[in-house]
Amino acid sequence: MLYDCLQIDKNSSVPLYQQIYNSIKTAVEQGALSKDTKLPSIRKLSDSLLVSKTTVESAYHQLCAEGYIRNVPRSGYRVNAEITKTDGNVFHSESTNPKQEHRIYRFDFGTKAVDNSTANLKVWKKYVRDILNREYLLNTYGEPQGELSLRKSLEKYSFSVRGVNCSENNIVIAAGTQLLLYILCGLMGKELKIAIEKGAYIQAEQAFRDLRHNIVYCPLDKHGVIPDFIKSEKPDLLVLNPNSTGKDRRALPIERRIKLIKAAKEVHCTIVEDDYNGELRYTTRPIPSMQSLDSNQVVYMGSFSKILLPGVRIGYMVLPHFLLEKYRTVSAYYNQTASKTEQLALSRYIDDGKLEAHLRKARKQYSLKSQKLCECMKSRFKNKLLKYRINETSLTADFLLNTSLSETDIYTLLLNQDINTVKQRDEYNLTLSFSGIDLEKIEEAVDCIYSSLLPSL
Repeated sequence: MLYDCLQIDKNSSVPLYQQIYNSIKTAVEQGALSKDTKLPSIRKLSDSLLVSKTTVESAYHQLCAEGYIRNVPRSGYRVNAEITKTDGNVFHSESTNPKQEHRIYRFDFGTKAVDNSTANLKVWKKYVRDILNREYLLNTYGEPQGELSLRKSLEKYSFSVRGVNCSENNIVIAAGTQLLLYILCGLMGKELKIAIEKGAYIQAEQAFRDLRHNIVYCPLDKHGVIPDFIKSEKPDLLVLNPNSTGKDRRALPIERRIKLIKAAKEVHCTIVEDDYNGELRYTTRPIPSMQSLDSNQVVYMGSFSKILLPGVRIGYMVLPHFLLEKYRTVSAYYNQTASKTEQLALSRYIDDGKLEAHLRKARKQYSLKSQKLCECMKSRFKNKLLKYRINETSLTADFLLNTSLSETDIYTLLLNQDINTVKQRDEYNLTLSFSGIDLEKIEEAVDCIYSSLLPSL
């Protein structure tokens, strides 16, 4: 271990042994040196700090006397105990239970995981391993805009599955949508007024608040965001997911998409299309992106966390030409945040047709799971199930149960039964994510949900 934290100033009036003592004492109190951590020998520390052995020995003796460290025969000096100093200058971390943070539930309907049967890790690891074996690909920094090979692959892929009109030059890659939003806001070059659907984009909202932009919430009707609001409010950005909007989480009708683009153009508003899981429709055909209707008015954003693997942090956006010119002037000042290895692996994965094959398999599996879940809920709850809906792109299903419990009560009760669900915010009182649960477990899980809620039905 390097002990660069032990700083001394030979010009200080404080004795050197006292400075060493203070540095180690503070490190122990702040938790930087935990219990049983081995300290360097007197000789090694004296050589490292260019001080006499007597100086180090004096510091160690004082620390031993106060109980901070101990001298273990034939082992050396070790930290004696974990000591927390109640001092305003010391940071304290709240004690957390790792089992709570990474809790494994009996039935997890609240997970953001993908279906294990669709995630072919063996094939993905083969592509990653192949890139790692080509050292010449990895001995340079990645391109700030993203690897050219991946941008070329994404140009073909995004047009094929979402109708996106772009070239590799318009595509910017980063480690997720949130980071792309930071870049986009920087390109806009001013304090922004941003229109967004309330509660629909928590991470996006946080990014905008971090940057001190003004957020206004869009009023909705049965078709989604109201175009006249855009005309009257004149926001700089309108952020939406056309595949899931409004209270019913439905796709925006084509007529509404055209009206929103027209309204945005009139007031010089740029639309940010968050196409979250737009490829994953399985009961209806995917609707082409809004960007395909007007590539100069819409910034398209896509990612692969749900389609491929949550751990593959690669997102991309397609910039209109007016923003592309701005990006070119500043791109050299951005560091690429997405793994170069994963970018190159994903490029080959797409080019070899593996991603489209994976997508077909995922659509089939999620279709089976959504059908199974709804059939089991209808069979078990019967007339106590008032209505339900499937949210394709979010891989969830909402249920309205005839119960005396509130949605919060239902969530808490099921959690106490080791059943995790999605916290609900609208007229439905139970939301279940079926992305991560095994198909074979759904019937048993629904039986347990029913048994848990039966007294309130």
